[in-house]
Amino acid sequence: MTGVELSGLRLWVSSLLHWPGQQLKGKLDAAEHRLEEIRESIQIDVERRARHFERVAAAWAVTGLLLAVAGMFFILGLWLGFAHIFGPVAASFLLAAIFVALASIPVLFLRKYRA
Repeated sequence: MTGVELSGLRLWVSSLLHWPGQQLKGKLDAAEHRLEEIRESIQIDVERRARHFERVAAAWAVTGLLLAVAGMFFILGLWLGFAHIFGPVAASFLLAAIFVALASIPVLFLRKYRA
């Protein structure tokens, strides 16, 4: 009879020990599953933002390229206009002086807005 009582006691004690462990394992599994869902949603969001950034960067690159071409045509037009008025050599020096003067403007903005 003592063998039956011991096995019943052993079952009762082991259930007291295993039940909280099983509850904790279930909660850990649920938390792990939720963390995996959060990680996947973050990864999807990061990929979406990266694709958006790539599109914006490509659009700005094309815009910069078109502005550079437009700038070259503008400079060519200025030179042709100044060459017609002052002659080709004087037009070249005049454009050089204008761009040297314009080159200081970004530096002034950097000094003004420097942190």
